[in-house]
Amino acid sequence: MSKNTPNGNTETLFELGRRGQVLRQISENQIRYGDIFVAGVPGRSLGAGGHTGFILDKNTIIHCNWADRGISITPRKGRMGDNKYPVRYYRLVGGKSTKYNI
Repeated sequence: MSKNTPNGNTETLFELGRRGQVLRQISENQIRYGDIFVAGVPGRSLGAGGHTGFILDKNTIIHCNWADRGISITPRKGRMGDNKYPVRYYRLVGGKSTKYNI
């Protein structure tokens, strides 16, 4: 990524996915270790309006969240913000997934 690429929130992730140069959107049935989920509505996902984290497997994510008061590994469904917001999934363009034991 360019040093001019902003970082840090769901809105920038949505924008990177829209551009397709850094992230490419994938379907839910394609998710695998290392993919990124972003919950929210583009343009309205800042603050409590969105959520993001990483896929560990089809059923598990790692994310920083208020409910667990920090970073935690939780079930995917019901903890991504999916009970309130639409969720999109992304994969790094050119990225290779190597699963490590956690």
